[in-house]
Amino acid sequence: MSDETPTSPPPPPAPDGPATPDATVEQPAAPEATPAAGGGNGKKIALGIGAVVAVAAVGGGAYAWTQLSGGGTQPHDVLPADTIAYVRLDLDPSASQKIDLFRLARRVPELSQELGIKDEGDDLRKIVLQDALEGCDDVDYAKDVEPWLGERVGLGVGPNLEDEEESLRIAVQVTDEKAAKTGIGKLFACSDEEFGIGFLDGYAIVTPTQKSADAAVKAASTKSLADDADFTRDQDALDEQGVLSGWVDVKDGLAAIQEAGIDDVLGPDAADLETVADQTSSLAFALSASSTSLTLDAVAREGDKATKLPEVRGLGALPDDTVVGLTVPGGGKAVEENWDEIKSSLGDLLSLRDVFGVPGLGSPSPQPEFDAEAYAADPEGYEEEYLAQLEQQTAPSSPSSTDVDATLEEIEKTLDVTLPDDLVTLLGDAFSVYVGRDGLEDIAGPQGPADPSDVAVGLVTEGDEAKAADLATRLTASLQRLAGVELATSTGDDAVSIATSPKVAKELVEDGDLAGTDLFSSVIDGDGEGGGLFVDVGAILDAVAKAEPDVEQDDVFKSLRNIAAVGFSTTRPQDGYTGVSASVAFTERKQ
Repeated sequence: MSDETPTSPPPPPAPDGPATPDATVEQPAAPEATPAAGGGNGKKIALGIGAVVAVAAVGGGAYAWTQLSGGGTQPHDVLPADTIAYVRLDLDPSASQKIDLFRLARRVPELSQELGIKDEGDDLRKIVLQDALEGCDDVDYAKDVEPWLGERVGLGVGPNLEDEEESLRIAVQVTDEKAAKTGIGKLFACSDEEFGIGFLDGYAIVTPTQKSADAAVKAASTKSLADDADFTRDQDALDEQGVLSGWVDVKDGLAAIQEAGIDDVLGPDAADLETVADQTSSLAFALSASSTSLTLDAVAREGDKATKLPEVRGLGALPDDTVVGLTVPGGGKAVEENWDEIKSSLGDLLSLRDVFGVPGLGSPSPQPEFDAEAYAADPEGYEEEYLAQLEQQTAPSSPSSTDVDATLEEIEKTLDVTLPDDLVTLLGDAFSVYVGRDGLEDIAGPQGPADPSDVAVGLVTEGDEAKAADLATRLTASLQRLAGVELATSTGDDAVSIATSPKVAKELVEDGDLAGTDLFSSVIDGDGEGGGLFVDVGAILDAVAKAEPDVEQDDVFKSLRNIAAVGFSTTRPQDGYTGVSASVAFTERKQ
C-alpha cells in the first residue's frame, strides 16, 4: 500500500456502505483532482474537515454550546493515547438544544443573521461548513458532504511537534465510509493538499499523509485517549461536557515543546511555561449555553507546586447593588513570594521613560533632527543613517537597581508606606474593589462626580485587621494631603475598608448579598468564594445613556445592549482541581 495519496485516483465508489466498527485503513480517492506532489504536507488541512472545528469555534459554534446530545463513540475514543491537546465538537444537538440555541441567537440579531440561524430546524452542520466550502465550486454540501457527515468532530495534537505529519490528527464521525472517502477527497482537492485517511469505529481519521493515518489508526486501536487515566479523570471533573470541549496535557505538552525546540524561540518567556506546568499539570474545558447565557468552564489539575489560597468571604459577599466587583484572593502572599519579579517589572516600566515620557518617569527624548539637504544629496544612505539614529535613541534603556530602588523610595515617601510590607498588607488574604449603583451617572458623565461622597466606590482587604487598619489610616491621610480628598474607613471581622463615604465603608466590611441576586447567579456559580469579576453591563450602559443620550444612536452601543452581565470566577482547590468559569448573560434587545 502506498504511503501517499495516489496521483491517478480510481473512479469514486458508490456511497452505499455503512460505517463499520472495525479498524480499517483506506487509501484516499481524490476525485477529479490531483493533489500537489510534495504540497504543503497538510499545512492547509484546516480547509475542509479541519475547518469544521475552526469555523465552529469562531463562528457558528459560538452559539452552539449546550449539553451533549447523547452517548456513543466520541472522537477521543478513536484518537491515540499520546495526544497532548484535544478539541471536540458536536455538530448536531438534540431538538431541545436547538431550541435553546435559536432562542440565544435571537437575542443577538446581527450574529443570528451573520450565522444564518433562522429557526431550530436549521442544520447546524451546514451552517458551520458554509465558510469552509467557500471557493470549493466542485463541492456541493447536499450531495458531497451531508450523506456521510456524522455528528462529532475531534482535533488531536500528538507529541511530535517537530513533524506536522505525525502531530496533526482529525477524527470525523461518518455514517458511510465510502461516501466519506469520496467527499473528504473533494474537500482536500480544493486546496491541492495531500492527506491520509483511515477508519475506526465509525470515524474517519484524517492526517497530512497516508503513513501517519495508518499509524494513528493502529495506535488508537491499541490504546485510545479515552483509555488514558489522566484524561478520563479530568473529563469527569467537569460538571458539563458541552457541545465543545477540550483537554490539554500541560506537563507533557511542555516536554513536547522543549523537545521540538520551540521554547528556544520563546526565549525568556519559556520560563513562564515551566511555572505554569509546575502549578497545573493538565486542563479540561467545555463551552455550554442556556437560552440566555454562554459559559466557558474549565478545571485545572494541580501540579507539583500548586498555589494554596486562603479561605475568604468571596466575591458574592459584596453589597447587592454592586455594578462592578472584583475579588483577588492570595494577593499578599503572591507579592511576598514574587517581590523580586515585581521589582523587575517596575524596571521594565522605568525603561520606557526615555521613549514615552510616562508620568513620573521623566520626559521622552527628542527625535533626531531631520537634515533635508543631506537627504536630497543621498536619499538611500541618509535614510539608513537616520533610521539607525532613531532606533538607537528610542531603544529602551536598561534601568539599574538604583533606579528601581529610588522610585520605590519616592513612592514610600509620598504615600507614607513601606514596601513591600504594606503592599502585602493591602492585598492581604483577599482584596476587593467595589463600584455601586449610587452616583453611577456622575461617574459616566463627562465632568465626573462633584464630590467623592456622591458615588459608591471602595475597596476592602481581608487579613491582618490591625495592620490593615493602620495602613488605611496612613493612606487616607496621604490622599487628603496630596489631593484634598476625604475618604472613610471601617473595620470588622478581619476586614478593613476604604471608601467614598462612611456608609459605603461600613457596608464593605459586612457580609453583603450580591450572591443572592439573579443577575450575579446568571454569570457566577455559587458565591465566588475563589474570587473573580462581576460586571452589571446593563446598569453601566443605562448610566452612560442618561449621561450622554446621543450614544444610544451608536451601532457599537446598540450591540452592547444585548449583554446583561459578564462574570469570571474561580473556585477553591478541591480534590486536586481548581475550577475557572467565564460567562456572558444576554438580554432582549432594547429598542
